[in-house]
Amino acid sequence: MTPTPTSTPTSTPTATGNSTANSTPTATGNSTPTPTPTAPPPPPACPPATAWNGTWCLDPAVERAAAAHYARVDADIRAHFAPERPGYEYAGPVAEVIGSDGKTGRYGQDVLDAYGHDLALGKVAGSFDESPGWRAVALARQGTLYDALWSALHDAGPPKIVLFTPQQLMLLHRITSPYGVQGVQSQVNDLRVLVQAAWDQKKDALLADAAKQAITRYAASLALATTYRVSTPQTAHAHDRLVALTRAVGEDRVREIVTHTPDPRDASGRTMLTYTDGMYSAPPP
Repeated sequence: MTPTPTSTPTSTPTATGNSTANSTPTATGNSTPTPTPTAPPPPPACPPATAWNGTWCLDPAVERAAAAHYARVDADIRAHFAPERPGYEYAGPVAEVIGSDGKTGRYGQDVLDAYGHDLALGKVAGSFDESPGWRAVALARQGTLYDALWSALHDAGPPKIVLFTPQQLMLLHRITSPYGVQGVQSQVNDLRVLVQAAWDQKKDALLADAAKQAITRYAASLALATTYRVSTPQTAHAHDRLVALTRAVGEDRVREIVTHTPDPRDASGRTMLTYTDGMYSAPPP
């Protein structure tokens, strides 16, 4: 994967074939000089074994190593990261999905798996500083991990998510049956509302964190892609998902996340990305 090299602009020869300015007659018969086109700057001197591709000094050996490393990590994710599989969903008792009493539920285990794959992709992005293209791809792939978590959890809820244990459901059935305790229906309804609200609150917090992780990585990927003119399926997907996530969480929240994201183009890590209104509604770079 190598971004398409851009051609270096060249000056346009004059009608006489030389580089001197032509004279353009004015309405009074006088002439004014036409500015001589500015010659483009020469490409920078690249280290040995590299060549200027229009945006950076490309090292074929680094590109091959980064591609091989990324392919291994990507294959491992496809084989073992369940939330990216078609039709993946969260269902069952709420305690088994998000955990309870200090126990990790399915979602929590998926988050841990995402962290592991995230670290592996981070090694691709961190080990190949000489290849902005592969850094952009690795960052975009990191974003898909948390995006998959967000998408699967976003669609989860009753009746597939069971908010009460079998014992609780049995008790509720008894006290609300015609032969059960009288005058408690309103209390049972209040309990159902409270349990639903507790699920919604926990789900919203988990969704907010997954969205933040995805947006952070997608935005960093697009920053590199824009600067270095990288165009790949991964960066295009990152842009498309930023459009969708902006609609889902709101532009104010996306602005807050992006402006607190370290700019990957600054090795010091002190510069944050910037955000402008409608930033991700434009075509991808």
